[in-house]
Amino acid sequence: MKKSMLVLIQLLLALLLAIPAFAAPPDKVDVDDEFEYTFIEDCSVYDEGWDFAVQDIEAAYGHEHIFYNKAGDVVKRQFNVSGTDTLFRADDRHNTVVANWHNNGTWNLETNNEKFRGLFWNVQLPGVGLVYHDSGAAFIVDGEFDRFAGLEHYDLEAICRYFAG
Repeated sequence: MKKSMLVLIQLLLALLLAIPAFAAPPDKVDVDDEFEYTFIEDCSVYDEGWDFAVQDIEAAYGHEHIFYNKAGDVVKRQFNVSGTDTLFRADDRHNTVVANWHNNGTWNLETNNEKFRGLFWNVQLPGVGLVYHDSGAAFIVDGEFDRFAGLEHYDLEAICRYFAG
């Protein structure tokens, strides 16, 4: 009797282990947003007598996948987005410069680690060329910025000079 009971218990355990406990499938959410930033650069900080700021309207589109654990809690978010930055002089929205960007990211909510990869900024001015470029990968560990690996080039004074003309 003991032997048959052990065999039965082993069979039940094997069946329980064979039934996987799946988490809910990830949700796919479309991203279609527009954000307006107050200042990209305060041009009055340069000794040129400029009294204006350069602003940016960022448009983002793409999608995000939201992953859940077995309890239904969000544990990870992955996104793939592209968009445009429209830079302009804050007091005159008629003259604009549009730049494209694209990035992918993963945010593990259990570890609070994030990784972003892609082309974050790529502003090229007519007659000037590249003035603002930021591409590569950014890492956030335990909710704090850890490091950036990639290419960075910033000439914010050139952006102010362009919009001053």
